[in-house]
Amino acid sequence: MKPGPKILSPKTLVLLLIAMMGLSACKEILVTADQQGKTIQVQKHDVVTLQLRGNPTTGNTWRIEQFDMDMLEQIGDYAYTVDDDKIGSGGMFTFRFKVLKHGESTLALTYKSQHNANNEALKSFSVQLNSK
Repeated sequence: MKPGPKILSPKTLVLLLIAMMGLSACKEILVTADQQGKTIQVQKHDVVTLQLRGNPTTGNTWRIEQFDMDMLEQIGDYAYTVDDDKIGSGGMFTFRFKVLKHGESTLALTYKSQHNANNEALKSFSVQLNSK
C-alpha cells in the first residue's frame, strides 16, 4: 500500500505563509547604463541588479568605487556573460546588491585596466539609491 499525500501541520502552513509574504515584499530592481546619474527609489530588502557592458579581454573591467556598506550589501562577486562565442567578444557585467535599510547611497563604478600605469578610468557610472 502506497502512503497518501503528506499533509502539513497548521503551524508549518503558517510559517510557510509568513516566509512567502516576506519574499513577496522584496523586488528586483534592474539598473542599466541608461540610468547614469539618476536617482532610483528602492525599498528595504529589494535587490538591485546593475548591468553594464564591457569586455574583459581588453584588460578592462568594471570596479566598484563607492557604496554605503551600512545600506547595501553586495551579493557575491560580479558575474560576466559573453554576448557570443567569438574570441574577444564583449558582454555584460552584473553586480547585485541587497538593500539593508532606509537611507541614501551613491553607487559608483569605474571601467578601467589594471595594466594602465596611471590607472585612469575609461568610463564611469553612478546612481543615487534612495530607500524610504
